[in-house]
Amino acid sequence: MKKIFLSLAVFAAAYTQSFATVVYQKQLEGQEFQIGVMLTWATQLEDNSSMFMVEKSENGIDYTNIGSITSAGSSKKTKDYNFLDVMASSQFIYYRLKQVDVDGSFSFTDVLKVKKNISNNFMVARMSSPSASKEFTATLDVFKEGDMAYELRDLEGKVLFASVQPMVNGLNDITISLADQKPNLYKLHFIFGKEEESLVIEKVLDEMDKKQNVANNPTKTGRQ
Repeated sequence: MKKIFLSLAVFAAAYTQSFATVVYQKQLEGQEFQIGVMLTWATQLEDNSSMFMVEKSENGIDYTNIGSITSAGSSKKTKDYNFLDVMASSQFIYYRLKQVDVDGSFSFTDVLKVKKNISNNFMVARMSSPSASKEFTATLDVFKEGDMAYELRDLEGKVLFASVQPMVNGLNDITISLADQKPNLYKLHFIFGKEEESLVIEKVLDEMDKKQNVANNPTKTGRQ
């Protein structure tokens, strides 16, 4: 019995030592941008803290984890944190932090409610290499059906190509041909309602074009 009580005492002491203390210098705040909602918070004291899990809800009741940030662990200095939610599409969004200790215990912050005023109905999910010789493809994650207008412009803003493509709710591919463009930098604009995003892409020569240019412009050599 003495050995059992001793083991329990040691376990309790270890558990107490690993219990995290987090004092917030700044509570969870949210700022809306065109690309999404930027969440920020800061701590002034951390002891055995493991991570902050960012949880999100659209009704204030049911929350899901949308990402995590590794915390400072143990610190007596102010630590600033931020997390960008690029999937913020609802008019009202609820956020909270789940602060997790090194021993697995956790606690929640107060709930932050954000009202969105800027449309965020799509985002660029992935894309091919921004340096291409023949075509460029972007995959857009669209949150509602509608028509996506897209334009290829030079750096002075002149529209070189424009088109419209219907979007479904989910992933959509848009491919731009660069075959008729000269090697240079360009801007590709996506317009969906009042929302607009742009990418900088580059038209480059492929290996065959480079060989043809060399053949058409041989290096002049002379004999002494």
